Amino acid sequence: MRLATALHQGTTSLAQQDHCSSTPTARHPPLVATGDHRPYTAGWMTTTLLGVEHDRAGLYVLTRAESLALLSSVEHGRIAISSRSLPLILPVTFSVDHERILLATWDGSTLSAATDGNIVAFQADEPCADEPPAWSVSVTGLANHLPLEALPPELRMQSSHWGQVASVHGVEISTDVISGRRLPSGVVSSAGPARGDV
Repeated sequence: MRLATALHQGTTSLAQQDHCSSTPTARHPPLVATGDHRPYTAGWMTTTLLGVEHDRAGLYVLTRAESLALLSSVEHGRIAISSRSLPLILPVTFSVDHERILLATWDGSTLSAATDGNIVAFQADEPCADEPPAWSVSVTGLANHLPLEALPPELRMQSSHWGQVASVHGVEISTDVISGRRLPSGVVSSAGPARGDV
């Protein structure tokens, strides 16, 4: 709810600025409807080919279900937080459970301080050593702390060594806003096999 309220207040402020301005506002894309906080996707940003939505770069636009499924297939990602009023990106190990992103951290860490009731961004992509990733998924959501016992066993085990020096707890990130892109099916990497299939 806090994320929805923050986004709604932002769109309301923009709408008031455009209403009060004496200059044309055609350069601004229409605001999303109240209560719909998905990324804006006007027709000039995406096209549909053979029933499949693509963006202007020709990348396949993933649905919410596809994005969550791909996130569930990997365990390493990146979280973007604010630390001392500056942006900071940290690598994390995570899992997906009931459309939430879960990870572990310890009390007193920068990550712990930045995920206590704050809005964060998260991103993960296909792990590949020598090739560009075939897909990428980005999330914006509200981060909150959880007891360590609420995390799945694999995350608790990976963070068990932290308990020797600090108190460990979990973090959950809601997936209120999720956006994914994938290379079109059949795109072939230099290694040979076709890439891009979910």
